[in-house]
Amino acid sequence: MCHYTLEEIRNIRRTVNELGFEGREILEKYSDEHLREICNGIGPDWMPDIARDVVSAMNPTLEPVAALHDAAFCEGGSREQFLEANRCFAVNGTLAAKAAYSWYDPRRYRVMWQARKFAVICDRFGWTAWPPQR
Repeated sequence: MCHYTLEEIRNIRRTVNELGFEGREILEKYSDEHLREICNGIGPDWMPDIARDVVSAMNPTLEPVAALHDAAFCEGGSREQFLEANRCFAVNGTLAAKAAYSWYDPRRYRVMWQARKFAVICDRFGWTAWPPQR
């Protein structure tokens, strides 16, 4: 099941580029149609669609961050590349939070915390899903 429409993918791509996400150049390798196939929302492939939909709905600011992370997972590679993809998730989540919410808005800090938390979860439990370099 595709999580995003092509228009949503275009918006995600635009957000990633406008906010200057780290690692954004990887998206240049993929068409919108291919990104639509590999971007599944927030959560691993083994997670039921409904659970990913709930996590994504609870963290909409992080959806572009997760899409970029999905592209990195599609690429695969070394352990260092895996850790770098997860580090970028935390950094880009902070960029997304700052773009979406003012410094005095508690949601900014919740999104930043969620991004760091998801990056740590990926570091600890995501390696088995990380493919070797293609």
